[in-house]
Amino acid sequence: MSLAMDVVCCNQCDETWSAGNGPYRPTYQNTKGDTFDIGRNTSWCIDCNQVVQSENFKERLKSINWYERHVRRLSRLRLAMPSGVFMAAYYKFRKYCLLKTKNKITKPSMSDLPAFLRPAQETIDTLNMRQSYEVYLSNKRTTVKFSLDEIYYRLNNSNFWFDFLSKRQTPEKCLRCGGTNFQKLNIAWKEENICEETSNHPGCDGKLYKRESSMRYGLPHQIILFNGEGNTI
Repeated sequence: MSLAMDVVCCNQCDETWSAGNGPYRPTYQNTKGDTFDIGRNTSWCIDCNQVVQSENFKERLKSINWYERHVRRLSRLRLAMPSGVFMAAYYKFRKYCLLKTKNKITKPSMSDLPAFLRPAQETIDTLNMRQSYEVYLSNKRTTVKFSLDEIYYRLNNSNFWFDFLSKRQTPEKCLRCGGTNFQKLNIAWKEENICEETSNHPGCDGKLYKRESSMRYGLPHQIILFNGEGNTI
């Protein structure tokens, strides 16, 4: 599979630059090896004298206090959830065995319980579908296992960004040169959409716009790793 690359152009001169959606994927990596995508802006870097991709965590991320509260809440939920949901699954399994096999199993293994976990989200459609235990057993899409996986994912996400914001000492940087001397651009999509708010090409009277180029790139992306300070690793 291949995707088209976008380029930034000037409507008054022949200069073009990559719009940042090419084969490279800038990614933060912490000391534990966890990685998350870098939020980016298309900017004009004074030092590079060209269109670049720059960090954009101030606008995209929530406050450090929000992440701190979220980590506490998810940690409590993670610790409190298993006992309640697995006991419900335990009794459902015993009831199923009594109805179907007439055998009373007093100690089911953990491998028997996932199919009996309470759904994370009940909808009219799924409730109507559950007319028998067999249907219930086959519907594992919205089990509590999914909920637990989601909690762990969100907790890992919030921990990562809380750690990132609490340790970050430097402002947002240009991802090309690592400098901080850049300005965010407002670029039109296609030349016919240029308006008064569209950014000027510095040093030129032209306006900047994006268009699809004839170049294409394949997936997956090539990962470029950055540390928490926005420096390449």
